[in-house]
Amino acid sequence: MGQPKNEPYIFSTVTKHILKVMKEYEIKRYILISGGSLNVEGDQKGIVNKIGANLFQLFLPKMIRDKYKELEIIQSSDVDWTIVRLPFVIEGNDIENIKESIVDMPGMKIQNGDIAPFVLKQINSKTYVAKCPFISN
Repeated sequence: MGQPKNEPYIFSTVTKHILKVMKEYEIKRYILISGGSLNVEGDQKGIVNKIGANLFQLFLPKMIRDKYKELEIIQSSDVDWTIVRLPFVIEGNDIENIKESIVDMPGMKIQNGDIAPFVLKQINSKTYVAKCPFISN
């Protein structure tokens, strides 16, 4: 499971393929899950999130470059996109206590059971179209 060792990252490639198929089938809504280390214009990250983003850049530079390439592809597309940025994901059922922020990670972790309900709510919501919200518990 996960990224094969010594293989190139495929986030941007997968997103290109998905957007191509979406266009073919006239699908307009795209919701992507990413990490809190992704920096976007307008962020006002606290020190902990800034340190985490810098560590990812230091230790996983190829992955981060591909994530930014993916971001550029999505931002230049004509779909209604949302990139949901997550902190550390831990095992657990949904507790339905999701904190949201458009500028900084509101907490250090999120239970995996809370991610899908949040994403499903975004399908018909315009709140975060063309935005990259952070969510946590």
